[in-house]
Amino acid sequence: MNRYLFRILNMVQKPDLLPLGMRRWLLTRMGILVSPSAVVLSGIHFVQGAISIGDRAFINHGCLIEGAGGVDIGDRAHLAHRCMILTTSHEIGADPNNRAFGMRIAQIRIGAGSWLGAGTTVINGVTIGRGVVIAAGAVVHRDVADNTLAGGVPVKSMRSLETGGA
Repeated sequence: MNRYLFRILNMVQKPDLLPLGMRRWLLTRMGILVSPSAVVLSGIHFVQGAISIGDRAFINHGCLIEGAGGVDIGDRAHLAHRCMILTTSHEIGADPNNRAFGMRIAQIRIGAGSWLGAGTTVINGVTIGRGVVIAAGAVVHRDVADNTLAGGVPVKSMRSLETGGA
C-alpha cells in the first residue's frame, strides 16, 4: 500500500467517533493483521509495516506502533495509554555533525498475556516474554523473560511473577 493512502486511512481510524468494528476493518485494509476479538481504541498512530495484533489483545488510547521491522502483539497482551513500540533506530555516527547514522531495523515481539504500563517505550529488536508486566514509564531496550515484573529507565528485572492464575 502506498504511504499516502496509508496516512489517510491512519487519520480516518483515529477518531473516537468511529465504532470499534469499523476501526478493525480499516486497520485490516491498512495491512495490519488484527484479530476480530482484539480491542484497538482511538487515537493510536500506526506507522506502516508488518503489524499483528492477537486474540483479545487490548491497545489503549494514544499509542504509537511503528512497524517497519515488524511488530507481533500476542494474545491477551495489554498496552496501556501512550505506549511507544519503535522498530527503527539509528547507529551512532562518528561524525559530530551527523550522529544519527545508518538505520537499525528489528522486530519487536510482545508475548501473550503481557501488560505494558502507561508510557512504556519498547526499542527495536526486543522480545517481551509471556505473562510479563512492564512498569509504567519504562524503557525496554533488552529482552524480558517470561513471567517477570520489570521496570525502570533502562528496564531491569524486578522479580519473578508466580504462574498459574485463574
